[in-house]
Amino acid sequence: MPKGIGASAPISNTPSDQAFSTRCRPRPPVSERGRSVRRATSPTSRFSKIAHRWSRDERLSWKARGLLAWLNSHAPGFRISEKRIVCAAPDGRDATRTAIRELESHGYLVRERERGSDGRLGGVDYILCEPWAPLVLQ
Repeated sequence: MPKGIGASAPISNTPSDQAFSTRCRPRPPVSERGRSVRRATSPTSRFSKIAHRWSRDERLSWKARGLLAWLNSHAPGFRISEKRIVCAAPDGRDATRTAIRELESHGYLVRERERGSDGRLGGVDYILCEPWAPLVLQ
């Protein structure tokens, strides 16, 4: 048999090839999928609600989804700053800034900077938005 005819293609085990093949292959029927998600106990207090649409948006990195969930876990009016966000997680300043920009670019976050009457820049308001709805400030 000539070389290459009937021979299987080489299998690549590099992480990037595995991630690509996993990400791009069609989803199998429900009966053929892996095991299910299970919880030992569900929280009954001190928990947050987040829309499935937000947590499952495949345009967002896991880092941005985590930051979105963290921001959403605070009550309206909670005092926040970029420094406070950086200090709340081990990712570092640059990773946090990247996640903030990602949330802004996809419409989940709007930052509004105050400007005083003398022209000086003030604090920044972090406004969480539903990216599929028009922006309505309360």
